[in-house]
Amino acid sequence: MALTDEGWAPGSQSHVSSSGKEPWTRDRVKDEILGAQSRGIHLNHKSVMTCCPKLYSKAYRLFGSWENAVRDSGIDYAAVRLRKKWTPEGILEWIRERRRKEEDLHPGFVKLEHAGAFNAAVRVYGGWYPAIRAAGITDFEEVPIRKWSHASVVQAIRRLGARIRRRSC
Repeated sequence: MALTDEGWAPGSQSHVSSSGKEPWTRDRVKDEILGAQSRGIHLNHKSVMTCCPKLYSKAYRLFGSWENAVRDSGIDYAAVRLRKKWTPEGILEWIRERRRKEEDLHPGFVKLEHAGAFNAAVRVYGGWYPAIRAAGITDFEEVPIRKWSHASVVQAIRRLGARIRRRSC
């Protein structure tokens, strides 16, 4: 069977490794993934690209994505991914749960401490406050967002500088 420049045999599901060792097959990739997991390697996309780029590359070529390779290895990909995949209902439930626990829902705090949830809410609902309203929370007071112009930024910096100078005297 003829190989291409990259070592692929046309129509096959394997790839000859550059060292001439065992060819990369779907089974070998799954074994390598399970071995990495047993050695304590985090199987999220970013970790594997950093520590095991060859494995990631072979998995991508043979399975179409790293996620498919992990799932075909019998591992729940949702448990290894770093970023939660937010659904519209999941966002609303997360907001409601924070409200039930009386946790801070102010946008500055949520954006800083829970950026994934905040960004998903903004993307799906067009803003943090529309997401709060969609979650059925009607008694949450919106804090107006200050619009900054070039002139107002310069003015605020000058006021701050004047305060600092007064304190240092």
